Amino acid sequence: MQQLLNKFRHLVGEDLIYLLILSLLVVILAFTAAKLFSIFIRKILKPIVDRTESNFDNYIVDVFEKTSFHAIVITGFYLALSVFRGGFGLISNYSKKSLVAEYPSLSNWANIIEKILFVLVVLIAVIIAARLVKVVIKWYSERIDAESNLDLSGSLFPLLQKLGVLLLVIIGFVVVSTKFNLDISTLLVSLGFGSLAIALAAQDALSNMISGFIIMLDRPFRIGDRIKVGTDIFGDVVSVGVRSTKILDFDRNLMIIPNNELVKSRIINLTYPTPQVRVLIEFGVVYGTDFEAMKKLVLDHLNSYEIISKDFQPDFVIMKFGESSIDIRLDVKTDHYRNSFDLAVKLREGIYKLFNDNNIEFAFPVRIVKGLHEKAG
Repeated sequence: MQQLLNKFRHLVGEDLIYLLILSLLVVILAFTAAKLFSIFIRKILKPIVDRTESNFDNYIVDVFEKTSFHAIVITGFYLALSVFRGGFGLISNYSKKSLVAEYPSLSNWANIIEKILFVLVVLIAVIIAARLVKVVIKWYSERIDAESNLDLSGSLFPLLQKLGVLLLVIIGFVVVSTKFNLDISTLLVSLGFGSLAIALAAQDALSNMISGFIIMLDRPFRIGDRIKVGTDIFGDVVSVGVRSTKILDFDRNLMIIPNNELVKSRIINLTYPTPQVRVLIEFGVVYGTDFEAMKKLVLDHLNSYEIISKDFQPDFVIMKFGESSIDIRLDVKTDHYRNSFDLAVKLREGIYKLFNDNNIEFAFPVRIVKGLHEKAG
């Protein structure tokens, strides 16, 4: 191979033209390799991965299909420059001088082009790595069905993608700075002090962000769930953000709650693990009421309500004997919590009409006050 190159050099005669031709051949080989690799991906590799059950390999192949051509070509230019610079020490048979001695500015131009190509190589590598990060997150989101959990697909995963891309950009910047012999220690110290100052000034915001991550990862509730927070917050979750969670109450008011307050509160999720809830109707009847007849009457009446779950047997029990009433509790289930309010209203109205039609008396407190009057002496 070396003999062949020496013959070709002697044939060309001029070392500068000889190196330019070799470099051009390397670039042409890089273009050819890039084109062949693209054809290999499109014609051979993609049909293979299309037959697999997982989409992960499809996403990976798509990334390399879109970026491999540019990556191979840029790498070819970089190798061509290395070949060109490797011939700077060649001694001309005519002038008896090295190429760099004949063309003093050639080395400076080569250094400039090398740095430009190095930046392009790092840029291509960062783009490929960033796309791979997005592909992995997309594949994982599909694997856990994140589209049905908008707190993940709408907030957490896009944020993780941005953080991953930002980290890759920082790594690329550090690599380029090292190549250019830039001292970034002062910049890193300044960024460290700046980050500390920002962290101290934004403690609440950072606390809410960390709490938001905890909520999104732990997922005590999802968008659309009906939750009760503490004793005074009750409604449907509209969105789960990095800083706050929005809950729509029954008065159509949107409550915006900082995430650090949520993680400290007791949360009751009416939707999870199932949306089925029970509906309690409590009332009192007068003493002397035939309980068994009343129970049969009410349980038969429940058959007219389609939104009462058929998976659970209704309960109709005596809770206690009050001062002026027998306290009764009716316990039924409905398949979705959104039906609970309407069902409770309809049950009260239906039982009231049912009792009036069948002469069953509701109890109410009765107080008899007797006065003692003394006769005047």
